[in-house]
Amino acid sequence: MGNFRADSPNALKAAALSGIGIVANAIWLFERELASGALEQVLPDMEPEPMPIHAVLPSGRYIAARTRVFIEFMVAAFARDSLLTI
Repeated sequence: MGNFRADSPNALKAAALSGIGIVANAIWLFERELASGALEQVLPDMEPEPMPIHAVLPSGRYIAARTRVFIEFMVAAFARDSLLTI
């Protein structure tokens, strides 16, 4: 079998569920499948390097409250994944 590459987390998830092989991706994308036993985590000590996530805002401008709330929501959501650094 050859190498499979994709830039879509959903394509990687589908590949893993189809039995093509193992994937490295954000753990939260696989929570349901891991909980149900459809997938299992392998090589837990071989986690990839953390990926930084940034919110880019214009400098010196007013930030709307809804924007701040959204950023706070995203920080909390991504904080569940140890591979994402904020």
